Amino acid sequence: MPRDEGTLPEEGLLLCESCGYILTGLPRDSHCPECGRPLAESLPELRQLPDWEREDDGRHEDVRFWRTSAAVLFHPSRFYRSLATRVDRKRSRLFARSYRFGATLFLGWTGSLQLLWLFGLVSWTVPPFWARRIYDLSNTGPIRSGLFLAIIGFVPCALLASLSLLGMTHLVARLTAWEARQRKLRLPHHVILRGLDYHSPHYLPVALMALLTVGGYQLLLAAGILSDLSGPTYLLILCLEAPLAGIYLFRTYWIAMRNMMFANR
Repeated sequence: MPRDEGTLPEEGLLLCESCGYILTGLPRDSHCPECGRPLAESLPELRQLPDWEREDDGRHEDVRFWRTSAAVLFHPSRFYRSLATRVDRKRSRLFARSYRFGATLFLGWTGSLQLLWLFGLVSWTVPPFWARRIYDLSNTGPIRSGLFLAIIGFVPCALLASLSLLGMTHLVARLTAWEARQRKLRLPHHVILRGLDYHSPHYLPVALMALLTVGGYQLLLAAGILSDLSGPTYLLILCLEAPLAGIYLFRTYWIAMRNMMFANR
């Protein structure tokens, strides 16, 4: 039977996970009357805990962590279509914290290096640091001061990045829950947060891309391969990367929500 558009679908109802049609009472070998998908594809038992949360499968925790990470990054649709959503968030929160911490480190260094360049606090006027011996470091004034300032700038940049990631996660969860209520989707707030916990690995390639761009540019300046006149081109590249990163994060977020919005477990 079709869903009543005036109410939220109850947790006990069996929904077609493709279109949300109520399948409760239909034989298991039947098809959804609305979209034609087999009812067997929406059975609750198809949703299981990810490898990371299966503490009794005999694999080492590191192996389970990386297997789950690979599934999220390379097969997000398959991962979220089989993810058990109505369970405690203790393990998924820990998973998310690991990736937020990694992204925070990358973004902290990226921000500090970018600020140094932007405000001209360091001038790369000496040979690259990898070409000097350790006991010559005392003569590399610009580089030594640049590294010192980068370390000092890392703390506020990392703190800002951490708060931004955490704040963005909760803002997105609130907005998604509000939209789900308006559209009568079965996406309560705690389910959305669980989905976003496992979305966190996607922060890492974005943060790494930013660090490679900013840090790589600084190294090319230090090596004398690029001059200060390349600044406008460098800023243009950063401006192009920002919307690409946003599109990537939104696309993977949408894949997660789309495959959970009628989850039966």
